[in-house]
Amino acid sequence: MGDSGWDPTAVLGVINTMHGTEFELVGRLAGGRQGGAWRVSVPGGADAVLKWSDNGSLRSRRSQVPGMVGDLRRRGYPTPAWLVSGVTEKGLSYVVQELVDGDAGSWSSIPLREVMGAIELQAGLGEAATESWSTYVEWVLSSDDGPLGDLRAMGLSGQGLVDHYQGVLAPFQDCQLPEGDLVHGDFSTGNLLVRDGRLVAIVDIEAIGPGTRVVDYAWLLREAYSENAPDADKALIQQGGQGIAGRGVMAKCVAATALDIVAFEHRHGDIDHTDLIANMHQLAENL
Repeated sequence: MGDSGWDPTAVLGVINTMHGTEFELVGRLAGGRQGGAWRVSVPGGADAVLKWSDNGSLRSRRSQVPGMVGDLRRRGYPTPAWLVSGVTEKGLSYVVQELVDGDAGSWSSIPLREVMGAIELQAGLGEAATESWSTYVEWVLSSDDGPLGDLRAMGLSGQGLVDHYQGVLAPFQDCQLPEGDLVHGDFSTGNLLVRDGRLVAIVDIEAIGPGTRVVDYAWLLREAYSENAPDADKALIQQGGQGIAGRGVMAKCVAATALDIVAFEHRHGDIDHTDLIANMHQLAENL
């Protein structure tokens, strides 16, 4: 959820006016490649985190997300509470949420079974929707307007990856992806905060929406391969995802996340993608 080049003091001023709050800017927090977050003070309370975006898809769903976050938290899902959220007159979607003390996870620090248990808390909390994470997976796998087109434009390396996954998916063409769950949509170790060996928070949840939670297992498995995680971790994640709706659903979700990440990396830099592509081929082989 990027800051879109907007001045954080001005954004915070608009939020304070809209909600009658008195948040004050403290400074920028470390953020990912697609944006960052800002630390704000809360009168009489602990500091919080401000994030905003001009992404149209996030803006259109902003009114639904706080309810989803609330449903998850009532189940014990470890994501920070949202203090205020909404959309400004200029179309910025924003959220001020609790600040949780923890370190970004890595494959050497995350308690994997605890993390998978959190994904299971997403079961049954979504509703079927015209636009969902399940329909996004199908779009990635079928439309030349998205990652497929980007990969084919890369030349032989991109086309080879597409061909490999299409071969893997050939037996599962009639497999329908389920709905009915909530999907985080960016379930990676960097969005898992840990402290003293425990999972304390799942963050960057702004893209949450309906679909099948298998998408989040697939995202986590894709990262396990791109980061060369232990084979036992890869096997555990794959078994967990397949156990929900079968091999076909897991294969489709994994293929979409694998193709998506390579296309994303290609769009956002000129680095050599040889290792990443090789790891994604290995992932395809093991499906």
